[in-house]
Amino acid sequence: MGIEKELLKAGGVLRDAKLSPAPGDFPFIGGKFDGRIAQWGIGKASKKKTEVFFKICLLKPLDLPFWLQEHCPIDLGTAGHPQTSNLSIEEKIWLVEHIPLQEDRESYFSAQTDTSIREHFAGLSDIAFKLESGEVSLERIVNDFQRTSVRDYFKTLLIGLCVVVALIVLFVVFAINKRAGVGGGEQQLEEQTIKKGELQPAKAVRKRRIVPSDNNVFLKVAVDKTVVPLNESVTLTYDLFTRYETRFWGFYNEGNFTGFQKIEKDVGTDILREMVDYEGQKFSKVLIGSYTLVPLRTGKQTIHPGVALVSVKTKRGEIVDMYLKARPIEITVEAKKDMAVS
Repeated sequence: MGIEKELLKAGGVLRDAKLSPAPGDFPFIGGKFDGRIAQWGIGKASKKKTEVFFKICLLKPLDLPFWLQEHCPIDLGTAGHPQTSNLSIEEKIWLVEHIPLQEDRESYFSAQTDTSIREHFAGLSDIAFKLESGEVSLERIVNDFQRTSVRDYFKTLLIGLCVVVALIVLFVVFAINKRAGVGGGEQQLEEQTIKKGELQPAKAVRKRRIVPSDNNVFLKVAVDKTVVPLNESVTLTYDLFTRYETRFWGFYNEGNFTGFQKIEKDVGTDILREMVDYEGQKFSKVLIGSYTLVPLRTGKQTIHPGVALVSVKTKRGEIVDMYLKARPIEITVEAKKDMAVS
């Protein structure tokens, strides 16, 4: 009886006040105010929220369009009473003030007094009189609601179209990437070995998306010595470090070796991976190229190792192409040992 007891406070405001016969979870009290049927109680605002309502009955039903006859929100602006800011017309004949419950029921109802209850009903009664006399234009209320509804409809429609377009784009991108990553021996990456691709690099580039290299896949180029006599050679090696399933297609750019004669060494086509620790992480290390460089002149020479092209199967299962670059290397070529001045 906690809330029902608090509702009885309206007995000093409503004439012939009576509690609802079966209050349940949503009790209310009814009576008359200024000769109009009036009610005060708790109602359901949504599935999870409840509200307090003050209702007052109009003397005659209002002429509303059929789509607004059950529920017509109204905004009276300055014509509204300070106590009645959230209003609607229900079933063409009830003027209702809705008050969302921001606290527990007992706290709200225990804070109400005869004066506060009377102010709510007085505000509603004043607005009801203005609606019935035409002082407040019902046509304006309907037009305002229709404009708001149309604006909200088109806003919702636009958002829906944007979502549909975004989903279509994502689907197309996914389909393209999936198609690029599967289907046929030339597209499949081997799990246990890294194979040197039989296709031309340009063909691989046309078939898949190109992404920048990262710390998970990179090329490490080294020479066995950076100072060499003119009559000796330098060994240049290309090691591919990868944490993913990878295929090496070849060199997209052979590089620049001005000042040296470059002789390629055969590293084979099928090369087993070597598992190594690099900067605290496990990598597959594969020798993808080796050259003998014979110096042609003395002095400091800079070689540009070129660019390797690989295909990588990422953690998400997408197969992408990467260009792997290495930094230039400086080699100092000295005079022949037998030509050196003693």
